[in-house]
Amino acid sequence: MKVIGTLVVSIAIGIVFSWIRASETDNLPLQDSTQTIHKKEVSVFQIHAQDRVAYTISASGTVRPKPYTRVFSLVSGTVVSMTPVGTTAIQGQPLYQLTDTGIESSYMHALRGFTQTQAITEERINQSRLGLEAARARLLLAEESYALAEQQAAQALASAQDSGEIAYATAHADLQQVLTSLSEGMLAEHIYRYRAIATTQTALLTQVSDQFTKTVDAYGSLPVISGETQLQYNLTQMHKTLLAAKTLVDTTSYLLQNAIPGDQLNFLTSAELAITQTMSMHDQARMNQDIAAVLSQLHGLDAVVIGNTLALAQARNQKNLASIDVDNAQTLLASAQKGADLERTGAQAQLDAASYAYSNLTLLAPFTGSILSHFVDVGDQVRAGSEILELGNMRTVEISIEVAASFLRDLQVGTPARMNGALIGEVSELSPSASVTSGKARVVVVSQSAQNALAVGSVARVELMVAREGIDLIAIPLKAVTMEETGKSVLVAVLGKAVKRSVVLGDVLGDVVMVTEGLAQGDMLILRDGVFVSEGDVIEMKE
Repeated sequence: MKVIGTLVVSIAIGIVFSWIRASETDNLPLQDSTQTIHKKEVSVFQIHAQDRVAYTISASGTVRPKPYTRVFSLVSGTVVSMTPVGTTAIQGQPLYQLTDTGIESSYMHALRGFTQTQAITEERINQSRLGLEAARARLLLAEESYALAEQQAAQALASAQDSGEIAYATAHADLQQVLTSLSEGMLAEHIYRYRAIATTQTALLTQVSDQFTKTVDAYGSLPVISGETQLQYNLTQMHKTLLAAKTLVDTTSYLLQNAIPGDQLNFLTSAELAITQTMSMHDQARMNQDIAAVLSQLHGLDAVVIGNTLALAQARNQKNLASIDVDNAQTLLASAQKGADLERTGAQAQLDAASYAYSNLTLLAPFTGSILSHFVDVGDQVRAGSEILELGNMRTVEISIEVAASFLRDLQVGTPARMNGALIGEVSELSPSASVTSGKARVVVVSQSAQNALAVGSVARVELMVAREGIDLIAIPLKAVTMEETGKSVLVAVLGKAVKRSVVLGDVLGDVVMVTEGLAQGDMLILRDGVFVSEGDVIEMKE
């Protein structure tokens, strides 16, 4: 079914095409069969739709070397020497030499001034650097002294704390022994051994019992061993407890001295009283010794803390003063450097101005090229802005041309070109848009193989090999188109006769023109190549 459908469509298209051709033929004027038909032999061009149409853009421009420059004098002076015309100047080689007494003298004076300024300011900076280094050395020494003071302070405090802990532990042990000797049973039971002793001072018995209870309670609140962190506080509490214990021991000793010897209950024998009184005196001595030791350690700790504080404060003050000296020395150095920079900048500015004029007495070749011409001679006086010579590299030339804006879409940097039909080059610069007034755009073509083949300033013909790309493009020779007031038309060969066909044209691309309407694939376009052909003429296509 698909094959049959395709066959029907093909037959229909053939019938329509035959009808169109017959319609064109019906419009031709009838020939008298009795007349002799004269056929004109013509060249034809079969229309083919294509995706790429190659063409050539032609234009003319002035030849210039690339690189090229006209050298001007930047200062005034007398011409001493010049590179001869025709000589090849290597890049960096002197092109000419001027002399001027004022410029040369100003340069030497500025150079001496700059050298002296550099020496003076450098010496000033060096002195400031030495001052900064000395200040930093003093700061380092002060920091070491402070670190040593911290170490010594830590050692002194540790030693005092060790002594304090020993004194505390000794006092704590003595307290335990004294209170235990005054206790009947366990200390926690708070029972005073002599609470019911026979004595002449019976009024003190209740008082001393209360003292015993309070002293045992105070002792119980004390830690067995004092750490470093609470040593000062613990020693103070120990001192208070020792004073209370001493009062208790003193009162007990007084009671014992006034005790009544006897053999009855609550009575002590004379021998027992003697032993008890001796033990009491021993306890008194031990309490006095512990009180003095603890108090000494408290005073020693205070002295160490105060001494450490003063020593560290003094060392810290020395370090702070040394740090201030370093800051001041840094400020002085920064000020010296800033002042030196300002002085050197001023001297450098004077030297730069003088050097600019002095260096411009001689101009070096900015690139390798040939001396094309001189505008002055040796011995001439020139002013700033005077034209001296022309320099160009003739191995590479460039030509600037103008092309229609419609060509820009087909051009790009690197598009191949010919100069005067032989020299090969390419597009090196391309204007992005055309001039509003002329409708043309500037294109620069360069050739790196000129080898002096073109003369500077001459006019050369440039041909750009380009192509228009698209889909189903139709291009015909421009000479095949007839331009009339009623429109544009061409002649096509239809059944041996010339038939006029109206066309709509697009861009003109060199010697061809784009056709957007009026021609189709397979049409036979009649070319006007010397044979005059009119609409309706009987024609014969050349082999």
